[in-house]
Amino acid sequence: MTINGGLDAGAAIVSAGAIGDPAAGTALTVNGNNKGIIAAEGAIRFGRKPPKGAVYDNVGAVAGSPNAAAIDAIFTDNHRPLGFDQPGQDLAGLELILADLLALKVGADGNLTGPVA
Repeated sequence: MTINGGLDAGAAIVSAGAIGDPAAGTALTVNGNNKGIIAAEGAIRFGRKPPKGAVYDNVGAVAGSPNAAAIDAIFTDNHRPLGFDQPGQDLAGLELILADLLALKVGADGNLTGPVA
């Protein structure tokens, strides 16, 4: 994925897995400033050098990582994995994911914060 123009302060690219795959030849390239958040529990494969700013790479490799916990909280509801649809509610899971993404911030200690599992 290539992003031209950078990421603004309200932007976030977040994955509960990896971003990019050497075997598939995919990578993330950000052309411009990163004023948002790039975060992954797995490894991030950059097409060029990693951008400056809030980049959280391979945070799942650290046991008890608050950054991994914040990412997990985006994609879960009461510690249960979210799908886009919930029983009887089309796209209700997607609404919860989007609300958690909006809550995601970099705390004063430099760790991700906001969403709650």
